[in-house]
Amino acid sequence: ALNFKILLGNTLNPYFVPQAVMLDMERVLFTDVNNKGVVGIIDYNRKTGQMTPFYKAATHSEKVEICRSEDALYVGVFGLNRSQQGSSIYRYPLSPKIGDKGEIVYQSTKNDIGNMLCDFKKGTLYFIQNLTSGQGKEQFEAVALDVAAKRAKILTDVSFATTLVNVDGLLLLPFRGEYFILEGNTKLINDSLAPEALGVPMPTPIPYPTPLPVPTTAPPPP
Repeated sequence: ALNFKILLGNTLNPYFVPQAVMLDMERVLFTDVNNKGVVGIIDYNRKTGQMTPFYKAATHSEKVEICRSEDALYVGVFGLNRSQQGSSIYRYPLSPKIGDKGEIVYQSTKNDIGNMLCDFKKGTLYFIQNLTSGQGKEQFEAVALDVAAKRAKILTDVSFATTLVNVDGLLLLPFRGEYFILEGNTKLINDSLAPEALGVPMPTPIPYPTPLPVPTTAPPPP
């Protein structure tokens, strides 16, 4: 049965949001925070109940993310402040061994936001990249990373993108209360609420009975 639960050890960071991916029917990887505030990835074996450290951040100033596509596992490590500069994304096979280093598919000297999304298009990893130049205004944009070529393509120009969403084959950017379509088949979209647009047949109108004629003269007295 797939009904199971994992108890986290995090007691220090109330803003920490854990992530979890299933590698197969037995192995689950999830993120957690240790008693020193450092984020790591734990390999949990559902069959044996054993938990084994898979990856550990260098300091508490790093954010660690995991993302599973149909053919690979990705681990993203992103610095959170000036004391820990830089970002890296590693690619692993879907059955990684404990101690594997992973292949570096992306590196930057800047602290990206991350928020990786890897289940939209095969061979492409999406995330929020730091494009701030010099001492200029901060700029964070959504990018598409071609994993094989290790080359990122900028998808937005909004200055402060924060996250991406995969909904029904559409790659969406939530921004200032609206959703913008970045990739996907927009021809399938119809936002009309009319019944015919939704494929619902129009109901057949029910005829009203013919009203009785109104007399034009008063009836004779009884």
